[in-house]
Order: sequence, then C-alpha cells, then structure tokens
Amino acid sequence: MKRSVEIFCFCLLISFKLWSQESINNYKYVIIPTKYSMFDADDKYQLNSLTKFLFNKYGYTAFLKSDPFPEELNMNPCLGLSVELEKHSGFLNTKVQIHLYDCKQRLVMSSKIGSSRIKDYKKAYNVAIRNAFSTFQNINYKYEEIEDGNETKNYKVKINEERNTKKENNITQNKKENVAEIELKIEEVEPGKKLKVEISQKLNILYAQPITNGFQLVDTTPKKVMILLETGIENTFIVKGKDSVVTKKDGNWVIIENDGQTIESKILTIKF
Repeated sequence: MKRSVEIFCFCLLISFKLWSQESINNYKYVIIPTKYSMFDADDKYQLNSLTKFLFNKYGYTAFLKSDPFPEELNMNPCLGLSVELEKHSGFLNTKVQIHLYDCKQRLVMSSKIGSSRIKDYKKAYNVAIRNAFSTFQNINYKYEEIEDGNETKNYKVKINEERNTKKENNITQNKKENVAEIELKIEEVEPGKKLKVEISQKLNILYAQPITNGFQLVDTTPKKVMILLETGIENTFIVKGKDSVVTKKDGNWVIIENDGQTIESKILTIKF
C-alpha cells in the first residue's frame, strides 16, 4: 500500500512538472513590474532589474514594464507572463517566491521558495531570488506558438505589414547613419600641391573568432575584447570572467552586464 502511494505521488509530481513546462512554453515574453508589491519603491535593491537579467540570461525574453515592448506584445498582451514576488515569513531567514501570471491574472507557474540567512537585506534578497530562480533555470523552456483563431492571424498580418514598413524605414535610416559615421579628413597643404583626403569609417565592430566552447571577440586592432562561452541556448553566450550575458534580441546582439550594483544592457556590432 505504501509503495502504491509513493508511485502515485511520483506520477502526480511528474505530471505537474510536465504541465507546468508545457504551460510556460506557450508564452513568448516575461514582463517584470518596475515595483514589487512587497516594497515601497521602484526597483528596490535592484531586484526587478535582477529578475529581468536572470530571465534573459537563461533563454527567456524579458522586459521591465517600463521598457519599450515589441509590436506583437503591444497588440497581444496575452503573449506575455507577468512576474510577482511573494515574501514568506521565516525566522532569521529572508524567503521569497517568484510567481508567473497570464494576462487574465491566472497563476501559470511558481518557483520554489528561495531563502538566505544573510543579515544585509540587499544581499539577502539578491541571494534568495537567485535561489528561487533555479526553478526556471532548470526547465527546458522553449516558446511554442499556439494559433487561437482569426484574431491571432489578423494581428500577425498587421504586424508583418508594420514590420515591412519599419524595415524600409530602417534601411533608409541606416544609410543616413552610415553617411554620418564617415568622417572626411582634409589636411592643409602648400599651394600647388595635391589635396590629401582621408576617409575613415567610425564603426566599433567586433569580430568573432571560433575557439573551444565558444568565440573570442576582437576589435579592428586586432585586440581581444572578451570571450563568449556557449550555454547550449541558441544565440546566448556567457562572458568569461564576468557576470554578463550576450544574446540576440530583435536581430541585434545585446550584452547584459551585472556588476553587483547596476544592471545595464547595450547593443554590440558582432561579425561572425
């Protein structure tokens, strides 16, 4: 009898895990609020920025609610999951849990309860969130698109039309920017001699050179700038020796850096 109960509980646990994974795979984006309800200030202890950093680091596409959203997310908010942080009571412990809700405020998935015994609140919450996040880190997340009738098809058509227009505008803009980035240098010369003209392209381009388990990025010097290590996730690399990740978002390579105090992101021009 005891053996049967154990088998039943095990099957129930596996079924719940598969259901959770399948559910979270149905969502393309993760949206983090600028302020968690358990705090009185935006990005308290930089926990909201940390949450965004962790989701992006492990293969999700995450935005703060104050960030510009992709067109399809603006038109169909149900493509995204909203994050909320819950504080749990604990003696001498800081305990938190991460919850994901759909656009109808239905709970889709919850993390394990992460905890820390560190007395400093900023460090304690940082460690507790990283501990709780292991739930989302260790599942095989991959977005799986679901067709839900004419409404989905209609907004996709509109997005494609807007995207084509935007692409044409970007091509025109890029041409203008390229012209602006070309610097014309004219040196003064003595009368009767030819004018010396030098044109230089002011582009910060990094070139990817294959190495074992990744790439090294060099500039035009060439000088080694950083080493990218493969993560097993397509178009996502960890920067060797830094708490940073390089990933591809909306056609651009982006580096997301966390120095323990601030989390920043910037676009890189990488040639593979």
